[in-house]
Amino acid sequence: MPMNTTIREKRKELGLTQKQIADYLGVSTPAVNKWEAGLTYPDITLLPALARLLKTDLNTLLCYEEELSEKEIGLFINRVTEIFRKKGFKLAFDIAMEKIREYPSSIELINSLTLVLQGCLIMTEISSEEKEFYDEQINSLYERIAESGDSKYSDNAKYMIASRLINNDEYTKAQELLDQLPKYNALDKRNLQGSLYLKEGKIEEAAKIYEYKLLANIQDIQIILTNLVNIAIQEGDKENGNYLAKCGKKVAEMFGLWEYSSFLVPLENAVLNEDIDETLEVLQAMISALLIPWDMKKSPICRHIQQKPTETNLGEQMIPVLLQELENSASYDFLRHVPEFKQLLEKYRSMC
Repeated sequence: MPMNTTIREKRKELGLTQKQIADYLGVSTPAVNKWEAGLTYPDITLLPALARLLKTDLNTLLCYEEELSEKEIGLFINRVTEIFRKKGFKLAFDIAMEKIREYPSSIELINSLTLVLQGCLIMTEISSEEKEFYDEQINSLYERIAESGDSKYSDNAKYMIASRLINNDEYTKAQELLDQLPKYNALDKRNLQGSLYLKEGKIEEAAKIYEYKLLANIQDIQIILTNLVNIAIQEGDKENGNYLAKCGKKVAEMFGLWEYSSFLVPLENAVLNEDIDETLEVLQAMISALLIPWDMKKSPICRHIQQKPTETNLGEQMIPVLLQELENSASYDFLRHVPEFKQLLEKYRSMC
């Protein structure tokens, strides 16, 4: 439990008043009151005496709990996700941060919550000032993970921080972080683990490993195609950009992915070309696709992946965020004067 709760409960168990605690330690009663309210913490030099007074040890006082199990972390992640879905991002964020304060040394917990919070923030329609505030908080968590020394999680955290630095045009700092990451790790244990499961007759486990890996690889392909489109446009090669956009669409269709994902690369191509008609056509198709729930089980490469209940209406949650992006991003300034663009925004805003 948090330190303030420990102090309060231990004091009451011993029948001591806040004034008695204060007198013993040579501090003011309001100071003890603030400790128990969680507004401030005792000075580090007072902790041994405070622990003795409360008949406890420093580990208990400092909330050094045992590590959470993987199952416990998973259950808590589900709880945070459910709170986000029903009550919004701010409450989900507060509850997640409270758990991190309770288990400050659990890098696995912090990593899992940081990834979830970032995903939830992307799906949240709030002011740019609020989004910037929460983005800073999440980035601080990534920095905490990166500095933990646990390579299982720190490399991914450094990757995420570097990505943010690139988006903020802080290229030198981004390069410094990228230089700390391995160039490429060819030893992906998932292939071997899948083979082992197959040999052991664990078909379900093997299928999940390969399906998750294939989905991740497809996502990488889409990201690469998007960046190659960007390069083609900067080189003035519209023909190649159009070809790459078609490749992006075919990849999603070929593997039976959510129709929405088939428009990601074509949209990038249309926007970079500032092609009004093509952009409007792709946007209309993309938003329409978001309104149709994706049943993962019908995809031949996702048959063994358990779809969470919160993911069935993912498209409806994404539309307000997409509309906010269309309304505020400078990338779409070339559409501001187009009546059809305004009509598209008004049409789907009325549905949110």
